Amino acid sequence: MIKRKPRPEKAAGPFVLSATSLCGIDLSKGLLRSSRGTYISVVKVRGMDISGMRPDDQEFIYASWGACEQACETPRKIILCETRPELSSQKKHIEKAMIRQKNPFLQTLLERQLFWIDHYQQNQRDQAGYILFFSKTPDEAEETRKSYIQRAIESRINVTACTQLNDLLELCQILLSNPEWR
Repeated sequence: MIKRKPRPEKAAGPFVLSATSLCGIDLSKGLLRSSRGTYISVVKVRGMDISGMRPDDQEFIYASWGACEQACETPRKIILCETRPELSSQKKHIEKAMIRQKNPFLQTLLERQLFWIDHYQQNQRDQAGYILFFSKTPDEAEETRKSYIQRAIESRINVTACTQLNDLLELCQILLSNPEWR
């Protein structure tokens, strides 16, 4: 009988992320901090349906994505997931319109729109991706995020910086809900 030797546990590298290694959020710069001393800047990429596109358009998207990836030299991790749509700006607009509206019929229509926005926000799922950039300094993390977003805007890829508390907490919730990231 051959006895197997237990493998030594590999120590995680400085740019490996698990939800338990997050130790703080720097709201002044919109960065996550890890217990290993790294700073993490986050970009959210909205999903798009490329299967219905023409081959030339698909090729343009692939080339644009590759250009964005090559623009950043820091280590990064891409997380693809389902998220709820962010419709708060539409909701605020309708709420303001309801306050100004005097006509009862139009106010009823606005209330119905508000109901549907709440319904979609609770029940609809969108495809999205998060790109996490790891760096040793907060300035490098910020600069990497800005250069990635600038390159994506030039390439017409829909990206947003996750700098607000709600955005960063949503990412943490996604990390905690998936057993692979714990």
